[in-house]
Amino acid sequence: MSLSCTLMVIDSGIVMPSSWEIVALGSARSCCRKPASRADFSTMCCSISSPLFMSGTPVLAICSHGEKASPKHGRTVARLGAPGNVPGEVRPTHGAGSGRISRSRIEEHVGGSSTSMLGRESLRRIAVVGRGTAGCLAAASVTRLLRGSDHELHHIYDSRIPVIGVGEGSWPSLVQELARLTELPHETIQQRLNGTRKYGVAFEGWGRRDKDFTHYFTPQQVSYAYHLSADLLAALLQESTTAQHIDAEVLSITKVDAGARVEFDGRTPERYDLVFDARGFPKELLADEHIDISFIPTNTAVIRRAPAIALREREGVAVQPTYTRAVARRHGWVFVIPLTAHTSYGYIFNRDVSTLAEVESDFNALLEAEDVQDFEQRAVLRFPNFVHRQIYDGAVARIGNAAAFMEPLEATAIVSAQLQIGMILQMRLNRPAEHLERDVPVVNRFLVNTVLRYGLFVGWHYSCGSSYDSDFWRHAIDHVWPSHRQAADPRRVHCNALRTFDDMQALLRQTVIDPDDWNRMCAVPLTSFAQMSQGLGC
Repeated sequence: MSLSCTLMVIDSGIVMPSSWEIVALGSARSCCRKPASRADFSTMCCSISSPLFMSGTPVLAICSHGEKASPKHGRTVARLGAPGNVPGEVRPTHGAGSGRISRSRIEEHVGGSSTSMLGRESLRRIAVVGRGTAGCLAAASVTRLLRGSDHELHHIYDSRIPVIGVGEGSWPSLVQELARLTELPHETIQQRLNGTRKYGVAFEGWGRRDKDFTHYFTPQQVSYAYHLSADLLAALLQESTTAQHIDAEVLSITKVDAGARVEFDGRTPERYDLVFDARGFPKELLADEHIDISFIPTNTAVIRRAPAIALREREGVAVQPTYTRAVARRHGWVFVIPLTAHTSYGYIFNRDVSTLAEVESDFNALLEAEDVQDFEQRAVLRFPNFVHRQIYDGAVARIGNAAAFMEPLEATAIVSAQLQIGMILQMRLNRPAEHLERDVPVVNRFLVNTVLRYGLFVGWHYSCGSSYDSDFWRHAIDHVWPSHRQAADPRRVHCNALRTFDDMQALLRQTVIDPDDWNRMCAVPLTSFAQMSQGLGC
């Protein structure tokens, strides 16, 4: 069947006619080509990745049946709600032509406006379970997007469960997101978070070249991210949240007819139209529920807190550290995240290869070499590297560590939560309610696919080894990384993350890369792949 296809962003508020059908999700950063069929179009869009990174505007592919696809339709990429745009109008980008496309033109193209009830009208009761970073982001996002509407938000958590405040890195998308959610200036937000600016990740001792290098952000809008204190971030977001707080232990969250049911210990169950499950890691990984990212060779972190790094003097001016350091060590690597109040250190290793005593000894040696004499032992954290196969089922949305996790090498935790929250909320709010069942598998597949691409990018960092010829690094190179082809096999994970990753690797082997291909994404842009390939010597 031939299709007439339009790409448009989902952060719009435009009523989408009921004749429109979502085929795939992607990013306005992509370079769109004319699709010949539904299958080709879906493949093209699924090769587009993270809608929150760089220019970051999420787009969705809408198809109107029975019309012949044309180059014009295949290239219509629009960004709505951008600064200076008139509400209800679209500014085309990436070869879609000049000027604006009005709401009436969009409706005319697909055959009239919709009288269907939008999803926002079916979202009367929403719950967020969990008060970590992902949970607080979700609660603040719901508050902002449904401000002034007739809805009820419950923020549910068990106050007996401590929230461990660890220094964290982020991506540039968080800078804009926090400004939107809090309506505070960037400088104020940074101060409230004890934050410093992050312009990239400085890799020390990684790869074959025996030369340190930096992976810089290359966004189009904001050139930096934050180093921040996670507990302060949660507190800041709570100030921008309007919700009824329920302090109780949650026993279960289950999908029921037209919603979700939350069971409590010692409290009457509640029914909601949508529940964000931010309760953290699953108790165990089950093959039928989780994709085990076995090609990442680490599973444990030793976290320490040391005094703030003294400001360096450069030509009489105090200069703050502006990078996350990733220092290769014999048993893994150490992150160094500089905040204004303290410095967060974390030794990331594999407990099946190295003992805790060996890691602690090497950690002490590193801190001694850097003249860090005082530190606080914060925690020893075990973590799984995984993606949940069902991040979103239409009623329950797993977010944060409940949805997926991979070690912190590229700071993918917060940006993954942003992606999950933003995509699910915008789809529920702006799509006709009767399309929910049809939309859910597309949204879920996109989220799983994107996070799995993050995992492939992170795992690839280990494939070229480090300056250490040790048990850990031999294990990472010879045994762990090669397993990525099996773990991410499309027949096992039902998405094309591995194929897209292979395409990026093939581009890096070309003598000259076509200018259009620099817009290609595999969770991160080709520029990031190029920086890492050069730095690692891959």
